[in-house]
Amino acid sequence: MHSLDLPGGPSIRLTAAARPNVGVHRWDLRITSASGPTVAFGSQIGGLDRVQHVDIPAQSMACRVEISASHATVDGWLDDQWVVVEDTPNRLKIGFCNARSTTAQEDDVSVSLAFNGAKRSD
Repeated sequence: MHSLDLPGGPSIRLTAAARPNVGVHRWDLRITSASGPTVAFGSQIGGLDRVQHVDIPAQSMACRVEISASHATVDGWLDDQWVVVEDTPNRLKIGFCNARSTTAQEDDVSVSLAFNGAKRSD
């Protein structure tokens, strides 16, 4: 799981994408603040469903964003390995893959966050 601190104010445009011929994965994003869980999003992706968008409204106070992904197995779900692909004040892109797969690429599934308005904290 990757996490980051986000000041109150910016809205977020989330784009999840899967490469062609990638098995089923699941991405999850959770936003929490000092007052507790605020919002959670997640979806399966892969196969024919390769691009997804979510507009996340601005949060009124500073919060923590947690992002994770996993891949389907016969027994359920296993966590994917993650790597930061792009990191700027206005955009964060994280790649996920099944590290056990010999054909995996670091961004078999990617989750990009575009921050609108105020820049995120480092």
